[in-house]
Amino acid sequence: MNELVRLGGLPRSKLLDTIFSTTSCYLEALADLNIEHMVHRRNDAVESVDDCRRNHMQRSWDSGNFWVVYAALNSFAFDAIYWEKIDPLFFKAAQSLETAWKERLGLLGENEIEEMEQLVVRKLEEMKTRILRWDPDEYTVEAVAKVAEVDGAY
Repeated sequence: MNELVRLGGLPRSKLLDTIFSTTSCYLEALADLNIEHMVHRRNDAVESVDDCRRNHMQRSWDSGNFWVVYAALNSFAFDAIYWEKIDPLFFKAAQSLETAWKERLGLLGENEIEEMEQLVVRKLEEMKTRILRWDPDEYTVEAVAKVAEVDGAY
């Protein structure tokens, strides 16, 4: 981020210097920092409004950062995005998307492999019972309490 100060004209006071409680808080702060950077860049860095937008989006697309952020914000699609877009940015392309995870096993240590195997065993056991586990939100907790209260009155 020092490059933003040294070359990009961003005031040092605008740099992030906090620990974030969630990923979304970090990503929001990073987006704000990008806007601050654009505000403080030299005037000749872009030729027009469209050029400014195009440059920023193009850099994000070219670097692969777009996919990292998209995957972080859309967990339902994380696996597909990771294996198709993010993994090839950091590692040699896998021979097959179906077996790519096997090619990456060598990157894990013995303890990590053992923990993964324990998780697999646990998940296979959970498949047998198919117990639905979820954390209800406040609205649901209140609604269940009201139903129980009404049922108790009869």
